Amino acid sequence: MANISDAYGTITIRVRTDDTEKFVRTWNILSDRLSSGEYSTQFDGIGIYSPDIERNEDDDGTVEISMSDTFSGTGRWAYQANIEYFGSWLDYEVNEEEKAFLEQLDFSVEYSFTDYEPGCCVFYEMEAHNTHIAGMSLRDISNVIDSSYDLEISASELISRGFDEAECIADLGIGREALMEWFIADESDQHTCKLIREVFESDEGYEKFCREHRNEMFYYYHEYDIDWLDYLF
Repeated sequence: MANISDAYGTITIRVRTDDTEKFVRTWNILSDRLSSGEYSTQFDGIGIYSPDIERNEDDDGTVEISMSDTFSGTGRWAYQANIEYFGSWLDYEVNEEEKAFLEQLDFSVEYSFTDYEPGCCVFYEMEAHNTHIAGMSLRDISNVIDSSYDLEISASELISRGFDEAECIADLGIGREALMEWFIADESDQHTCKLIREVFESDEGYEKFCREHRNEMFYYYHEYDIDWLDYLF
């Protein structure tokens, strides 16, 4: 069974047309088919808002309409897999009338996102896009990675990028180093950070901290089914 990654970022859909209604229809079809089974893409906006739609005209008079929205999603091992399989998903999911409509259009789907899957130590940022050229089969939609780089899997990095604190600490094993990073990530004062490090780097200080925060720590260990006593002393 595949592990599920968690991604969030921005998606932009572009359609070469001067017809706003045609763009709205394309947006609705594509945004709905960006999900397949348990591998999902959920937009944060609600429907189409005309002020958010952008129109750009080239020197030759060609008009492109586009709109962006933030999203959260899940992927099979990595959200990148959703981008790779988007063409085949779309070809399979749409009905014949929708397929005929889409295949006459030039359109693209652009992605800029952060993705995290702790089981296989996947944590990266990526920009990518799918492109369809009018007349081609939906199954032949291209997928291109524009840029991608791995991120350090640490409590401070995960928390700074908006991932849930408790889940981050659980994923990292709730060891002494992860707990120290967790507290430092929430603290901007450098003197306080220094004191936190001194507490966690001293066996005596760490044991005292565990005793004083026993109830709080028990919640996190119990919540994620980890034998917390093994970590305390």
